[in-house]
Amino acid sequence: MAIAPRGPGRTPEARVEWALKFRLLDLTKLSERARHRAWAMLVAWERGRPAEGPRPARDKVPEAQQALRQVIEALANGLPDVVYMPETTWSIWPARRRRPGARRGGRVTVTTDHTRPGGLPVTPEAVVLAFVNDLNAVEADRLKACPLKTGEETTCGAIFLAARRQIYCTARHAQAAAWLRYQPKRKTKEALS
Repeated sequence: MAIAPRGPGRTPEARVEWALKFRLLDLTKLSERARHRAWAMLVAWERGRPAEGPRPARDKVPEAQQALRQVIEALANGLPDVVYMPETTWSIWPARRRRPGARRGGRVTVTTDHTRPGGLPVTPEAVVLAFVNDLNAVEADRLKACPLKTGEETTCGAIFLAARRQIYCTARHAQAAAWLRYQPKRKTKEALS
């Protein structure tokens, strides 16, 4: 996957989908430009505003990817995950006033407030919390792991964001599961005849 030039997206669902793809990305194969773009996107997602300044040598992008991978896999499989947050100052901005005729007002904005100039490394814990906030916005129970049994004891386990009542990661896996449920019924009918 190439790093999207515009970032993880504007909507929470787009950011969650981006995080699902980013957790599988091989960071060792990224160019310097793509690595800088990944750092800038994570900083923008974490702090609520675009990254300023040069990327530091120790940008903590692999740590952020690992933290995202752990929380995504834990939540998709119905397990808890613990995140320890270092001391950080948070800025909370009030919602903008509702425009005349608008159905909804603004939202309260929470950003991390750093007094130092740009070029700061990514805080993996804050990226995880940003992911969890976006996941809550799109309904957290939509994050699932595919339950299709591919062998004797192994499951597919692909993690995806479900649409409606989706249970399996792809239509092909849903069809395979339906066939597996149908086979025992077919065998018992043949044995009775």
